[in-house]
Amino acid sequence: MNSAQLIQRINGPDIVRRTQTVIDTRSTAKPIRHFGISPTIDKEENDGSAMTFTFVSHDKFDDGIDSLPFSVQQNQLTTALKLSYPYGTILQSKEKSAAYPVIQFSRGADCLEIKNDKYVIQGFAKNSCIYKEMRVLEGDTGSNPCFHQNIHYIILGFKTTDVRYNQALLESWRDWTGARHIYINFPDQLNLIKITLYHNQTVEDVNLFTYIVVVKCDGVTTKEKETVLLNFVQRFRAEMTSNFISVYQEVIT
Repeated sequence: MNSAQLIQRINGPDIVRRTQTVIDTRSTAKPIRHFGISPTIDKEENDGSAMTFTFVSHDKFDDGIDSLPFSVQQNQLTTALKLSYPYGTILQSKEKSAAYPVIQFSRGADCLEIKNDKYVIQGFAKNSCIYKEMRVLEGDTGSNPCFHQNIHYIILGFKTTDVRYNQALLESWRDWTGARHIYINFPDQLNLIKITLYHNQTVEDVNLFTYIVVVKCDGVTTKEKETVLLNFVQRFRAEMTSNFISVYQEVIT
């Protein structure tokens, strides 16, 4: 009797089988992305789609709007945006301190003229801009249709006026935007769908972001998971540098 047979006789076949099962489960539980972005499995894509983003912010010349509760402000803005352009996706911030309580985006550039009026409602101004989809990092599992009502986003905005380094910024975008950090460390339970980089395609304006990173997930099914997402962004905010970052939830109509 060799040593392997002796160990099996002492421990019994059931114990050996259970140990092997645990090892197999643990070895397949972690998504590949937690080990980094391997060149052999890189899902980075670029289809060049045009998107129109509209950022709604407080009008600095109107102080009376602050007397309204934050949720009331968001609902009024959402209603006004739907009336001006009913086909876009509307996001409401989950953070009361967000510079943009509501953001709207829609595929294509033909809707920009409709959005050109400066004010949404009294006390709020908006800026619209066409962005081109430059890079995409896809998550491990893809979107789950059952979780459509739970879609959340992390929106990051970056400003730069020096176009000489656009190509270098594009090549290294995963590092300076923090996309690599998010991709590797994003909580599994929140189901990361994709991370997309957009580049401003219209006129230069100090009020508009040059680059936007949109992180999409659909696993925020409870208040507890929403807290996990908010805490993740708060930690990320302390570690990375961006002109703007906040958490948003898609408004289902």
